Amino acid sequence: SRCGGTACGRWCGDLFPAECPSKSRAYWGLVVCVGLATPLNNLSLRLNSIGVYQVQKLLVVPGVVALEYAMYGKRISALKSWCLTAMMVGIALATVTDVSFALYGTVVALSWTVVAVGYKVLWSHCENIEGWATFALMLQVYPPATMVTVGLVPLLDPPGLAQFPWSSELLSLLALSGLTAFVVNWSGFLVLGRCSPMTHVLLGQAKSVVMMLGGYLLLGQSYRPVTLLGCTLAMAAIVGYTNTNLTELATPRAGSSCGHHSIFASSGGGGNGGRGSAVVPSESQVTVHICVVESGGQKADSRRGRDLGGDGEGR
Repeated sequence: SRCGGTACGRWCGDLFPAECPSKSRAYWGLVVCVGLATPLNNLSLRLNSIGVYQVQKLLVVPGVVALEYAMYGKRISALKSWCLTAMMVGIALATVTDVSFALYGTVVALSWTVVAVGYKVLWSHCENIEGWATFALMLQVYPPATMVTVGLVPLLDPPGLAQFPWSSELLSLLALSGLTAFVVNWSGFLVLGRCSPMTHVLLGQAKSVVMMLGGYLLLGQSYRPVTLLGCTLAMAAIVGYTNTNLTELATPRAGSSCGHHSIFASSGGGGNGGRGSAVVPSESQVTVHICVVESGGQKADSRRGRDLGGDGEGR
């Protein structure tokens, strides 16, 4: 019972910490990205074909690699690069069919890609570098992000709320949808905090592949041969990426390629629990945090001063 009480206390401390990190530039960038992501995603789906929608999701992979390099100087190995390329080719073969581009739709799709990359990397940054707990960060991010979303409704979804057929049944469905979305987002943000942005991306692609292969193997659903080939290639590439990542975690190289800098470093920022330190902590802490983001294997928890065991990327 004592152990259970301790675990419960730690869990409640993660949900409602006594002190949160101060709100840095990374935090406010995350607020904007979260507020823009859903409206741009829905607008892109309305303006573009399914093929373009799938292409924009695939572009998140190189986007995450590029942004993490820009923020941390992080590089991935050649073998990981080949695995990610093979995964993208497989997903494209399996899901991308009709691709028709229009100027406005393409701009919206690319805008969503930039925003999606930003919110994945920034969420992981806020948890791993600045010491936010997942639920506490959700409590602080979603209210202002919702205001951003509401402000975009007249621009992106006219006539929007004015012509929605309100009824008790629809309100119940909306409430159920909101509850489901909360659980989905919470689980996704736990992955971003405990693992890495690339893990989050690969899990989403693996989900699509498993659904298609499961439908074919278990339910007798028919797919084109090229679709099955793409699914098989994508799943093999994800497994290969996971094995490569676990091997690299087990045998760290002497010359780590991870960087010791962050574009969000600022004087008076609030990393390390909001106790007046900079967003990027001391040299040793930076080394731990940035290398952890690269490997995706552990999370240095600045809130409790201990390491939390994490999963390898793509596991």
